Amino acid sequence: FWSHIYVRKRKRKRKPKLRRVWRKQKPKYSLIFSTHELKRLTELLTKRFYDPHSQVFTVFLDVLPEFITAYKRDLNEWLYTLLTRLLIRLGTPDLLDSVYKKLKTCLSIVNASFDVHAQFTVLIRFINDNSSAPSIKAKEILLRYLQQIIQQMEPVDIANNADIRIALSKIINWSSEPKSSEMRKVWNIRTNVKELLEILNILSILGCSRCYSCVV
Repeated sequence: FWSHIYVRKRKRKRKPKLRRVWRKQKPKYSLIFSTHELKRLTELLTKRFYDPHSQVFTVFLDVLPEFITAYKRDLNEWLYTLLTRLLIRLGTPDLLDSVYKKLKTCLSIVNASFDVHAQFTVLIRFINDNSSAPSIKAKEILLRYLQQIIQQMEPVDIANNADIRIALSKIINWSSEPKSSEMRKVWNIRTNVKELLEILNILSILGCSRCYSCVV
């Protein structure tokens, strides 16, 4: 992967360093990185989420699932960046089917590799981050994934706090936006009884009367 990551001549001087990292990592990820090395490695990987070269990005998506699987116990601090970048990229318009499938594979690996409560916390934090400004498509992807996470949680896992109440209020506001027909299909609050009951159950657990009145 690292040998392909910088393909243009003007970036040749950065290749040797990346190749050394790849050679160290390559033997079935059997070596252990120091905290500093792992932090540096995740910083490099984070930049690849926005790599303009499709070939490099494709190789990156091929390697990422293996990297996550191998080092998931040491990547908790990177979870916010990892998960939100995947969701944002999945929300990019006009993605090639092959790229979309690779991103979905990475997202599935994340789902299986990290604690669902930690993922839920990341999603709530991202929803409440006013500087994030995800696209309509990214919001749709995020809500679908949030539904998936909630289905894996128990009621006791969802704390009654201001962050979650604010996030739920934002979700309801998102679904009422004029251009958010796809998000309304995702949640389908007024016509899908099953999802309505799930949402009402969550709101009941949270005791969020404001959100409840917004829904009904």
